Amino acid sequence: LGGVTGKTIALLGLSFKPNTDDMREAPSIVIADRLAALDARIRAYDPIAVSHAKHVLPQAVEYKETIEEAVKGSDAVMILTDWADIKQFPLAAY
Repeated sequence: LGGVTGKTIALLGLSFKPNTDDMREAPSIVIADRLAALDARIRAYDPIAVSHAKHVLPQAVEYKETIEEAVKGSDAVMILTDWADIKQFPLAAY
C-alpha cells in the first residue's frame, strides 16, 4: 500500500468475537482510531454490532450494510472478527 493516508480500508467484523454485538476491548476500536489518525478512509461492516460500534469508533468510519459494499473499491481489507458470513464471502473476487 505504501502507507494508508488517503487509502480506503475495509474493516470486516467490529465486535470482539463473532455472534455478539459486544464492543468491549474489540480490536476494531484501536485499529479504526489508528487508521483515522493516519487519514485513511474507513469502511466497516458487521452483521449486528454497528449500533454499538457507532458509539466507540471514530466518526470518520463509513458503515456499510453488506460485505460487498465495504470491500468493493477498497485498497485493503482487514478481517477483524471471523463471522460465518465473512469467512464464506469470496474476497478473492474483489
